[in-house]
Amino acid sequence: MSKWADLPDLILSEIMRRLSFYNDFVIFGAICKSWRSVYSLENPPLAPRCPWLMLAEEKEQKSHTRVFVICKGKVVIAKIKSLTA
Repeated sequence: MSKWADLPDLILSEIMRRLSFYNDFVIFGAICKSWRSVYSLENPPLAPRCPWLMLAEEKEQKSHTRVFVICKGKVVIAKIKSLTA
């Protein structure tokens, strides 16, 4: 069994400081209780550090859009919520 939960907070803070994408911060906070406590104290950014470019769609999509993530060099599908009630 590994001892990832026993890493010192200083090391965990350094790991977290090097993350670039919001979803990586969320995953970091979900690893275990000790990682979650560092996540809570560090106040991760609410936006990605790397710009995302929304791509034009041939047909209008109401539930998702394609986004190009520059740092990862790939296109991802982002779910979107309807703005209408």
